[in-house]
Amino acid sequence: AGLSLHAQTGAITGTPASLQAPGTYTVTASNAAGSASTQVRLTITSRGSWTSVPPISPGRHYLSLSRLADGKVLAAGGITAGGVTASAALYDPATDTWTPAASMLSARYEHTATVLADGRVLVAGGQPSASVSTASAEIYDPVSNTWTAAASMSEARVRSTANLLADGTVLVIG
Repeated sequence: AGLSLHAQTGAITGTPASLQAPGTYTVTASNAAGSASTQVRLTITSRGSWTSVPPISPGRHYLSLSRLADGKVLAAGGITAGGVTASAALYDPATDTWTPAASMLSARYEHTATVLADGRVLVAGGQPSASVSTASAEIYDPVSNTWTAAASMSEARVRSTANLLADGTVLVIG
């Protein structure tokens, strides 16, 4: 109650009338060409509240998180109890699970991650070890679950910011 589905955009908007546990709903759209259905998982929480998800394994900090076109979240790099890691994992909110993804080419933390217009993710800079920064970059392809080297930046950067520009280039500052 209190939510509505916009028929043209698919946006779910409104103010829920009450809290509700996670639930899966089937949404069906029809027109003269036929119909299609998909399932949507919704959780209604109070404003400002959080819902917990399973922990990523291994636990890490100073990683990057990127929301992919399919709704999954790519967690890349960071520092684990074993040190700087190249490992990556995918969180699927539809199933509330983490699964391993291909590891990056280089271990790094405090790097940037930018989702590109084509759905791939550019990871740039960061630190492969304490007190060392890097200019290297690599690209994750979620379709093939692979990483490939990208051109290095002109100088090493750590804790920088990266933004996708309208022309498809990525501006890294800091």
